[in-house]
Amino acid sequence: ATPLYIACDNGHADCVRALLDARANKEARAAYDWTPLHAASGKGHAECVRMLVMAGANFEARDAEGATPLHVACDNDNEDCVRALLKVGANREAQTWDGWSPLRIVCSFGFEACLRALLSGGAIKDASDASYHTPLHVACEYGFEACVRVLLRSGADKECTTWDRLTPLHIACREGNVPCVRALLEARVNVEAMTKTYLTPLHVASEHGREECVRMLLGAGANIEAAGKSFATPLHAASEHGHEACVRILLDAGARREAKSLGGYTPLHTAAAHGKEECVRVLVGAGANKKAKSRDHRTPLHMACENGHVACVRALLGARVNKDAADIYKRTPLVMAATKGHEACVRELLRVGANKEAKSGNDETPLHIASRAGHVTCVHALLAARANMNSTNRFGCTALHTACDYDQDACVRALIEAGVNKEAKDAHGRTPLHAACNLGHLACMHTLIGAGADLMALDASGYTPLQLACAKGQDGCVRALLAAGANANAANRDGVMR
Repeated sequence: ATPLYIACDNGHADCVRALLDARANKEARAAYDWTPLHAASGKGHAECVRMLVMAGANFEARDAEGATPLHVACDNDNEDCVRALLKVGANREAQTWDGWSPLRIVCSFGFEACLRALLSGGAIKDASDASYHTPLHVACEYGFEACVRVLLRSGADKECTTWDRLTPLHIACREGNVPCVRALLEARVNVEAMTKTYLTPLHVASEHGREECVRMLLGAGANIEAAGKSFATPLHAASEHGHEACVRILLDAGARREAKSLGGYTPLHTAAAHGKEECVRVLVGAGANKKAKSRDHRTPLHMACENGHVACVRALLGARVNKDAADIYKRTPLVMAATKGHEACVRELLRVGANKEAKSGNDETPLHIASRAGHVTCVHALLAARANMNSTNRFGCTALHTACDYDQDACVRALIEAGVNKEAKDAHGRTPLHAACNLGHLACMHTLIGAGADLMALDASGYTPLQLACAKGQDGCVRALLAAGANANAANRDGVMR
């Protein structure tokens, strides 16, 4: 640092005067690419600032981050320096390399005096950044009520929106800055303003659990049933994000418990789908319809089971919901849990007596479905509950056939250990060993052979597993079957695959 920089940094005006008289370099750079004027502005030495600019110092000089002396003065809440720089014409709208204007800086830190100085100096009160955030948005985001009120009194646009159409009220509600919300409501802002996704400030406050903001908005007449893009209400938003207190406030204010979003989901569906147990209990306690059905006839219990939220499953079962309700695809909650592999939900449903033989599409039982998906823990749970392991679907396939079809060897082992019929035949007369050989599923085939499956079983076309493997070109299965003792010379009735 030069002597002039050091003198400015420490506010020694007499030294600065002497150095300027000696024609010291006014633009010499120090750390962070600061000039002496940056240093004086940052430390609040207004007299040094005035001396430098009168001597011709560049008051638009940029440091390493693109900040001018005015930015630096604002960043350090040095009102006198701000006024001194504005008086000589410093650019009030200059932006740093990352888009920060002097107004944005003071609103981010709540520097009310500097804000007043900038506004009185002609700063554009509604200037926006690349995301269309104005100083009022920024003050609301950081919770500086005094700055919000100064901007409102100066005539700042209280309905200005960002690129996604967030108003200052949306942002204040999102951040839970109650004093800013109060100031905006006193200024009579539009409480029904909508974002690009049609969310009102009440949606936003409910989504983020801002209880006091919710109360204030309701008191200001906000529409409690406002529908977002997916027709979700504020009660849906609070339920989805688990804000029990907001759910209670909205219910007490008369929010409709049975309001339906896109797809026909109620707030109870939403809470169950997202695992918000306390909201589930609050809604049920408030009389929400436990049997409510979505457009595809899924109940809240379906939603909890599909997403593996066992606490919500317990809460709903405790409220005595229909544990065997079926959707339009004939799927019960147990089927949903088995499909997704949620063992805890499967066990909870089995504990209360859910129908373990319920058949969904293609007449598949939960055991078929768990076996197909390879959810072996669910298979074990169903077997422990004495599910019928030899039940067949519309194609005559048992769960063992299904496990072999989908190469789920762990499930094959579990079923065999439980005593499943290894020689059961499907509608085409094929055994599980045929199924494994048909698709070349070697692991399943080895497990079946090891368990003593009949190597010479014939399907409806008179084919043994070896002949079927040959017809399908499954050379690995052919070798394994021959090694296990399959008859290499056995022929079917006409030697032709049917």
